[in-house]
Amino acid sequence: MRLLIVHPEQATAVTLAERLAALQHTVQSVATPEVALDVAARREFDVILLSLDLPSGAVELLQMLRDIHPTCEVVVLTRQTSSQSAIAVLHRGAFGVVREPYHWEELEAVLMKAAAFARLSRENADLRAQLGHNPPTDNLAERERRHVAAVLRREQGSKVRAAEALGISRRSLYRLIDKHGLRQPHDTSEAES
Repeated sequence: MRLLIVHPEQATAVTLAERLAALQHTVQSVATPEVALDVAARREFDVILLSLDLPSGAVELLQMLRDIHPTCEVVVLTRQTSSQSAIAVLHRGAFGVVREPYHWEELEAVLMKAAAFARLSRENADLRAQLGHNPPTDNLAERERRHVAAVLRREQGSKVRAAEALGISRRSLYRLIDKHGLRQPHDTSEAES
């Protein structure tokens, strides 16, 4: 299983990564939403293990990660006891929610089921593409479009901040926006935000 761990606490992330790597999984861990989006745009994952206890934007990050990798499953870790937060992330596309402190066997079982579901989702998408029911969704241009769209959402439409986050000029960002049909009706010139 190819696994991305997004957790703000280094000790917890290291423990998770070590235990999962010992089970022969390929694991990468990051601590911030920005790095998670960057890594997810560059690599393919079967499952993303996301802490709901990030300092900001975990629910929004969940949606952006699902936009980048529609066939990847997201399992959420949380310390929150409210069922409302669990329901909210499930409505946003999370595969499952595991409360911390977690039982290792429970977490491992949820991750294995999520990986199996992700594999079936990819196979289904591939078969549908072969049958001509929909175009393949995992080409480089589509990944680029999803990543740019996710960064624009994260930066609340600010072209200046989005270009900065992507490490490109605003002019290049506008070219990408036009290339991928991401221009909103109120986007009239490159001089705006």
